[in-house]
Amino acid sequence: MPTHRYRERQLLGPSTGECLQVFEDGTPDNMFATPIVVDDADTMSDYVVERFHQRIAAGEIINNPCVYRRSTRSVTGSMQFLKYSNGSLVYTITGPYTARNREAGNVPSQLDVEIEDTQRRCKLVALANLDSTPYAFGEDVLEIKETLKFLKNPIGSLLDLSTQFRRAYRKKRAAAKDGYELLQAHSAVWLQYQFAFSPLVRSAQDVLEVYQSKPPHIPERVSSRGIVNNEASDTRSIAGWADFVYDETVDRTREGKASILYEVSNPVRDWNFRLGLRAKDIPTTLWQVFPLSFMVDRLVDISSFSKGVINLADPRVKVLNGCYRVKDFKKNTLLISDRNDPDTTILSSDTVTDTEFSYQRAVWHPSVEDTVPELTPRNVVDTATKMTDTLALIIANVNPF
Repeated sequence: MPTHRYRERQLLGPSTGECLQVFEDGTPDNMFATPIVVDDADTMSDYVVERFHQRIAAGEIINNPCVYRRSTRSVTGSMQFLKYSNGSLVYTITGPYTARNREAGNVPSQLDVEIEDTQRRCKLVALANLDSTPYAFGEDVLEIKETLKFLKNPIGSLLDLSTQFRRAYRKKRAAAKDGYELLQAHSAVWLQYQFAFSPLVRSAQDVLEVYQSKPPHIPERVSSRGIVNNEASDTRSIAGWADFVYDETVDRTREGKASILYEVSNPVRDWNFRLGLRAKDIPTTLWQVFPLSFMVDRLVDISSFSKGVINLADPRVKVLNGCYRVKDFKKNTLLISDRNDPDTTILSSDTVTDTEFSYQRAVWHPSVEDTVPELTPRNVVDTATKMTDTLALIIANVNPF
C-alpha cells in the first residue's frame, strides 16, 4: 500500500532594506523604519510507493494523487516621494514603501481573476484521441477527384486555383455596388482560401506522407492525451490607505492535461487504419461534411463527442488507467502610482510581485459522462484566425441593407 506524506518548507529571503521617513531637518522617524523580509513557501502532499521503479518496469500501473503549492514574494525598486506643506518640504520617504503597506494590510485585498476550467475539455479531447489514426481522409473521399488532380500536377493545380480565386474576386469586386458588397467580396475570397484551398493542399501533403512512410509501430500499451491551456488577466487602479493610488495587475495561466492508458485487442494496422477510413470513423466523418460543422464544433465539440462515445463503446479498446493534471500559475504585481494629495511628489515606486503556483494530479476513471461537450463561445473567437473566419462568414452571408 502506498504511504501518504506531507511536507512543507518556508525560506526567508534577504531583507529588501528599511523603509525610511526623514523630516526636513534630517531627523529620521525610527518608529517608521521597518525592514521588509521576502519569503518563499512550499507544500507537497503525495504518496510513497515501495520499489516504485522496479514495479513500473515490471508493467505494474501506479497512479496516485499529488498536490504541490508554492508562493513567493519579491520586491524590486525603491519608493521615493516628497511631502510638502505650504511649499516647504516636510519629510521624505524612501525604500520599499509599497511592500510595507502590503504587509501592514493597508492595501485592498489582492486582485484575482476567474479563469476557465480546463478539466472537462481535456478529458473530452483525451477520449476522442483514443485509438486515433495517423491521418483522417474521410472527408477527402468525397473530393478524391480534386485531390488526385492536385497530386498529378501540383504546380499547375496551384496556378489554376489561384487563377480561379483571382477571377472570382475580380468578378465580385466589379459587381460590388457599395463598400459593404466589396467587403463581402473580400470575405468570400478568405473563406475559399481557408476552407477550400488550404484543406486540399494539406490533404495532398498527407497523401504523399502516407505513400512515403512506413506503417507505424503501435506499442501494446498506448497513451491518449488531451491538453488545454487558458489565460486570463486584469488590471485596476484603486485608492488605498492615506489616499495612495495603487496600480495592480494579475496574470493567470492554467494548463490542463488528461491522460488515458489503454490497450487495443487484436489491433489491425491496415490501410483503413492509416487513412482513417475504418467503420468507426464513418459517423464523425458524416458529421464533418455538413456545411458549417466546423463552426458548430468550435462552439460545441460534436466531433470529439462522437469519437469519445464510439471509442468507449469499442469492445477492442480497454482503458487501463486515467489521470488529470492541472498547473495553475498566478502573478500579482502592485505599485504605488500616485497620491490624491497635491502636496506630494512621487519620484519612483517599489514593485511588489506575489506569485502562486500549484500542481494537482488526480486519478480519473473515464466514463460516458466525460464525453458530454460543454458550450465554449470563447473558442469561436479565441484566435485571430478564428475571429476572421467568424466575421467573414457573417459578412458574406448577411446584408444589413
